[in-house]
Amino acid sequence: MGDPLGCIDGGKWPPADMSQVETEDVLVFSDSYGYCKDILQQAPPGRVGTVNVQSKAAEKYTEKEVQRIVTAHPWDLIIFALGIDLPASSSVADVHKHQADVMKVFLAILKKLEDSRCKRFCVITVDTFAEEREIHEELGLGLITNATLFGACNTARYEVPCPVQFIDTEWALRTENVKYLVAEIFRHASFGHNSVRILNKGRYVLRQMSCKPYLNNPEWQLPEDGVIAISGGNGALGLVMGGWILRTAKRQGGKKFTIKFLSRSCKISDQNMPNWQEVQSLAASLGITVEQAKCDVSSQESVDQFISSVTPNLTGFIHSAGILQDAMLMNQTWEKFDAVYEERRVFP
Repeated sequence: MGDPLGCIDGGKWPPADMSQVETEDVLVFSDSYGYCKDILQQAPPGRVGTVNVQSKAAEKYTEKEVQRIVTAHPWDLIIFALGIDLPASSSVADVHKHQADVMKVFLAILKKLEDSRCKRFCVITVDTFAEEREIHEELGLGLITNATLFGACNTARYEVPCPVQFIDTEWALRTENVKYLVAEIFRHASFGHNSVRILNKGRYVLRQMSCKPYLNNPEWQLPEDGVIAISGGNGALGLVMGGWILRTAKRQGGKKFTIKFLSRSCKISDQNMPNWQEVQSLAASLGITVEQAKCDVSSQESVDQFISSVTPNLTGFIHSAGILQDAMLMNQTWEKFDAVYEERRVFP
């Protein structure tokens, strides 16, 4: 057995680091529930220097105002906690409005991070990844309004020059556990390396998991009959999904449902025509009806009309409608964001 006293340092603990703590200037886009207030109160002694706390609701900011605040000082840390706040209700309209308000501020900050001297950017949400049924039943759809920030942070890391840390905590976080949230924000060594959840029961780090344990589960069964609708039905993705459904139906056997491929125009491009012809041929061999049907999924009225026309026979809906508005961050605008969101608004 090794003898600690035989070590070079005599088995002693290394001396404590008593060097002066460097202060950090912090800009906070605060939540309205007190999370940021607790974080600043429990920050390590002497760590926080200049603090600018912006406490307005997301809808009250303008792009120019946000960019002025971000560039007004060489911030060491920006904490973005507007994603904690909930929409006015869980209605589709309120969810999408609040989501847009938060993302507008987020985009305005990102565009200025490119040429600012900010060293770290921290984004906080609450129960975006909650799995407990009770919290979803209590708060409804509004609970996941700001889930878009997770993907937005993943994308931002490719272009902004500073580390981006995504933290999801919980509504039930006890005051004595705020210190773990604080540690995640002010611990430089791990900042930006992982997306994490800080809960009362511990710190959870995002990791990829093997799908093999799920491969042996019983195959999911397609409905026997009824109507399966696919938005974006004249596009490549919609037709691919239709083909997969038909091949699965062939393997399972005995299916007599109808697939409605929804789009504004019902027109198939020359590029997608071979896929549509393949879908038609396979459907005919199975005795399954497939058809192109009109529905503008960016219009609530159009969707309501379609849903009414197939009720109570609608047994499935695949929402594949969408457009791309890719651009470098410096060229990205809210109008491009909004155009992409528009295709998704009717289906939250």
